[in-house]
Amino acid sequence: MPRLHEDQIDALIHRDNLSLRPDADLLYQLGKAHQQQEQHEEALAAYRKCLEQNPGYRSAYTNMAEIFSREGDTDRAARALEEAAGLAP
Repeated sequence: MPRLHEDQIDALIHRDNLSLRPDADLLYQLGKAHQQQEQHEEALAAYRKCLEQNPGYRSAYTNMAEIFSREGDTDRAARALEEAAGLAP
């Protein structure tokens, strides 16, 4: 999958609109875009906001686990995977 540049991310998801009433899917996609750019803090923040909107968003948990794992934080990675595993398919 090709990597997005910051200006492409901004074009896809206008950040000023996120403060109005973010949609879980939009926040998830923002998190993925940041994750692809290895902007882990921004990705985690977007995934957390996604989960505030929809606590059952399993992919947000699994992507967070991937970030934690890459950063060497296996405890947080395991907790995120446990959260994902506890959700209904």
